[in-house]
Amino acid sequence: MNSKTRHLQHFDATRCKIYDSYEQKEHVTTLKLLKIKEDDSTFNEGKTLLKRLLHDIGLKYRMVDNRHYYYEQPHIIKQRKSYLCKIRQNRANNKPVVFLDETWANAHNGKDFARVKQDTVTGGTLGGVSSLSGKGKRLIILGVGGDMGWIPKTILIFQSKKNTGNYNDKMTGEHFEELFRESLLPNVPPNSLIVMDNASFNSRIEEEMPKKVGPSQR
Repeated sequence: MNSKTRHLQHFDATRCKIYDSYEQKEHVTTLKLLKIKEDDSTFNEGKTLLKRLLHDIGLKYRMVDNRHYYYEQPHIIKQRKSYLCKIRQNRANNKPVVFLDETWANAHNGKDFARVKQDTVTGGTLGGVSSLSGKGKRLIILGVGGDMGWIPKTILIFQSKKNTGNYNDKMTGEHFEELFRESLLPNVPPNSLIVMDNASFNSRIEEEMPKKVGPSQR
């Protein structure tokens, strides 16, 4: 299990621990939360990863009346409430829900270790892993699925032009809109509710404000 998987598994558990402390009117700090999670064996990572997890959840650390505490940002509460209301309404109407997400993989990804056999002739070993040099081209993988499993013709794999940084930087709003319109919409069940995250390329401004006013714009 990699660090990203562990990170996601602790997401809801950490939120519950914080809300439990609020209900008991306890002051929540990073060190106190870390101690609580260590005691019940739900979190075995360090303080740095816990702070990163709290940031990803959407919690902010602020001072009120000379005391620091974590609080959830109002716009995140509003977004979660809106999402849950839409999901509940969609289920009441018995309409399908599908989830869209993306990830990446390097072309040269593979195992670093493998079982080998003893070579009785040379005294060495047979088999093993032949590792390719470098990570290879980066592939962006986008898929849509739900209770019905993966939806046919909606799993898209394409090569990134660059191989550095976050894969989100390689997908533009225009590219995503083209994939969404031509490959995804024609294949999802009719009247489906499509759930996606707030990646930068999942929404875009049609007409951006000019960054600098030139003489012709005055």
